[in-house]
Amino acid sequence: MASSSGPENVIEADAGARKKSHRDVCLEQVLERPGCTAAEIGAAAGMNLMSVSRRLPELRRFGLVRNGRSRICSIAKRLSLTWFPVEANSATRLA
Repeated sequence: MASSSGPENVIEADAGARKKSHRDVCLEQVLERPGCTAAEIGAAAGMNLMSVSRRLPELRRFGLVRNGRSRICSIAKRLSLTWFPVEANSATRLA
């Protein structure tokens, strides 16, 4: 019988906790700086663009953030989506 507390499960749990932590940081940045792009959020939070670009769509699926109009990003210097918080009365918070 396989153990549920083996090294593989510890790694999976750590990865899950890291994703949640990154989502929390991204959400905090969107709340503090509505209208920023993923690259701008990453720069402000000290996170790499790949992590931010994965977490923001997750937050959108949870109903916590939404996209605004695209604009030229101050970091990437290209047209990029902007991110805004969803109003508190229509959002479901992460558990």
